[in-house]
Amino acid sequence: MIGLAVFFVILRLKLQTEESENDIIINFVSNRCNKRAVGILKNIIVGRKNRILITYFPKDINEDSDSEKEVKVIVDKMISIPKNDISKDRGIKILLPKNSEDLPESIKQTDLGGGLSKDIERKNIENNIIEALREGSNRQEALRLLQGGGELSKSEIRRKNELLDELSVLLVKDAEKKRENI
Repeated sequence: MIGLAVFFVILRLKLQTEESENDIIINFVSNRCNKRAVGILKNIIVGRKNRILITYFPKDINEDSDSEKEVKVIVDKMISIPKNDISKDRGIKILLPKNSEDLPESIKQTDLGGGLSKDIERKNIENNIIEALREGSNRQEALRLLQGGGELSKSEIRRKNELLDELSVLLVKDAEKKRENI
């Protein structure tokens, strides 16, 4: 019996130690996860199109409530502040919405909210520019392959020769029809 109690105490201390080393989460998209805005990071998974799945233990709950033990939220933007910049013992991750319009109104009215809004919009503009450059580069590469680096590619020459062959056959047939009509 004492061994089991010691095991649970060691397990609890281990979990507290692991939890105490993880980053602090400040969630500005808490409307996606039962209004849980503050927590301790458990896990981060980066998915398609750089969307981020964050799992964290909420810390803005009443101890007596039967609330969820962990929260999962998908975000598009995150600001990471390393340990020792603001907090001596932990890093801080600030979760942001994709668009500044999705910030809560009460946050937008503050200086911090105004700065976050401008930062979100600036990042959106940067991402749009990068996407447009990538799209242009892909189209340019497709044209380059079609032209063969400034010269006609073998496939393009073959296609044009086939068109010329078809055209010459049509011209011969047309000329024969004109002779028959004379």
